[in-house]
Amino acid sequence: MTSPAPARARPSTGSIELNKLGASAWDLSAIPADRLHALSRYASSVRAKAVADLAEPRRMATLVAFAAAMRTRSADEAIEVFAMLMSDLARAPAHLAAEQRMRTVGDLDSAALMLREAWITLSGAAG
Repeated sequence: MTSPAPARARPSTGSIELNKLGASAWDLSAIPADRLHALSRYASSVRAKAVADLAEPRRMATLVAFAAAMRTRSADEAIEVFAMLMSDLARAPAHLAAEQRMRTVGDLDSAALMLREAWITLSGAAG
């Protein structure tokens, strides 16, 4: 059985592109968080044409807010992917150990049946 983990392990190209823009260095602390969130939510909910049609200061503010929010989202997604991969890695050895235990139980059952047959044969020969 193959794990779906490799499919989820692809790097996010969006995060790489935002880093190329220098989004990590943007100081947005002067802008209220609610305002950034509202602008980002707006950019996420409309078509690109609607953002392009905004007046220049609002268009730039909307795009910057969206890029900042996407950077945070891509970091959150990277953490989620890492957590899923670690969970898959932790689950694999436990599954293998359970399979080994089941094999051991079968071996013990076989050995017990052989001992039983040997005992019946020996006790029948002695009696």
